[in-house]
Amino acid sequence: MNGTTHYDVLRVTRDAPPEVIRAAYKALSQKWHPDRNPSPDASAVMQALNTAYAVLSNPSKRADYDRSLHAAGSGSAESNANPKGADRHAASAEAASPHGKRVRAFEVDWEAISRTQREQKRKYRVLGRDSVVAAAKTFGLLFGTIFLLLYISSHG
Repeated sequence: MNGTTHYDVLRVTRDAPPEVIRAAYKALSQKWHPDRNPSPDASAVMQALNTAYAVLSNPSKRADYDRSLHAAGSGSAESNANPKGADRHAASAEAASPHGKRVRAFEVDWEAISRTQREQKRKYRVLGRDSVVAAAKTFGLLFGTIFLLLYISSHG
């Protein structure tokens, strides 16, 4: 397990912002949660993900961790918190692309995230612009009809 860092476990770069770390943790924890994944390594991988996220999501712990990686040399210090199953998990994170190059299997699809957010906003919108326009038209028709009926009954 030499060379596995918290960044490797979450499959993010060292300069990843907190939003990317959170998104990576969320996606990987949904994939590797023992209740959803029948793999025997799922609980070990989930434990490694939780430990990595606990360190990298806290700015002071992350700074201390980065200093310890830097002090260890090339930045590939062994993380004692990662269980043995994380090696296989990290190794399976890479897949061969059609062009023969090794690439990371996990990438954040920001377009899919924003598309999902737009769909959820549309689905759960209470009073959007279209709803307000429709309500105003209905309100106008209702009062116009009432006014017309009152006018006809008083003059006719």
